[in-house]
Amino acid sequence: MHGADGALLSTEYAELLRRVACSAIRSDGRGTRAMRRMAKALGTLGVAVALVLTVSNSAYAAHGFLIIDGVAHRDPSGCFPLGDFVPSVVTNRTDAVAEVWSGPDCKGQVDWLIYPGETYQPNGSRSVFVL
Repeated sequence: MHGADGALLSTEYAELLRRVACSAIRSDGRGTRAMRRMAKALGTLGVAVALVLTVSNSAYAAHGFLIIDGVAHRDPSGCFPLGDFVPSVVTNRTDAVAEVWSGPDCKGQVDWLIYPGETYQPNGSRSVFVL
């Protein structure tokens, strides 16, 4: 899970837990204290899981700038396309290793690794991935 998708999925998970707990209370008909406590505990657990999943996704973004053909991408994460007709120039000013891929959309094989502080001119490569 990445970014907004992870937050959406974790929110949906918390909502599912809340619904299960509420249906258990309704099916009892009496709404006993034990069932209410269980619903509260499940709701709290769902919120905690949602927070952990959302916060942990942001921890994976590289910090710094990935510069592709003079355009700086701050705290990059994911796949970036390279120019089709002229060789691109990629400068890695992040704290992560950037992977240069042979195909578009970071498919194919890794042609080169650009370590922090390095500049590379991929010849024929189509995309760059940063975690």
